[in-house]
Amino acid sequence: MTDPFARWRVATVAAAALLPLSAAQSEPTIAELLERIERQEQKIAVLERKLEIKEEADQAAASSAATVRADARGFALRSADGKNQLRLRGVLHFDAAT
Repeated sequence: MTDPFARWRVATVAAAALLPLSAAQSEPTIAELLERIERQEQKIAVLERKLEIKEEADQAAASSAATVRADARGFALRSADGKNQLRLRGVLHFDAAT
């Protein structure tokens, strides 16, 4: 039969061994915190610029996209600048003889 307190002893020894390691980690200094803030601000600036570039690209793509329209008069495709247009219309005719 094993000792029921063996796990507790192992856990206590492990905690005692790790205790000095946790005490070695001290609070960051003000200079370290200021450096971290500066790095975060640089990252934010880079991400904001990337977002601006993406928005500009999206606007350019939207302004150069063709439009498609479907209504009672038929289908129409129009270029972004409006200079070119393609209309598709049709007539359906039935004839019967008896």
